[in-house]
Amino acid sequence: MTANVFNTFSDDQAKLVLESSKNWHPSERQTIVGELEVQLIPLNDILTEHFPDGEIHFISIDTEGVDFLILQSIDFNRFRPKMICIELSRSTTEIDKVLNPYGYEFVARSPDNAIYRLT
Repeated sequence: MTANVFNTFSDDQAKLVLESSKNWHPSERQTIVGELEVQLIPLNDILTEHFPDGEIHFISIDTEGVDFLILQSIDFNRFRPKMICIELSRSTTEIDKVLNPYGYEFVARSPDNAIYRLT
């Protein structure tokens, strides 16, 4: 994207940003300046490699449009991050449905993120 902050793995998210930016100031409007093909690695594989004991203090999920899918993919029976920060691409009610059964509670919100703590 014109502004790197909007780069995404999701075609749908890219289209949403392009459409939304039509209403922004002309200097902030977005275009796709290029596409790269990258191999995606499941988060559980990354966590297994770098945190083999499952001890994780903090995880932040900010992936421009696929945050919720990544959250849903985490094996919470194995990995129990003490804190989770996730970009609000979905409502906290939807995120609660994923995290509450594993003992997480909502503790804070910024304009773009929700923060959960393992109780």
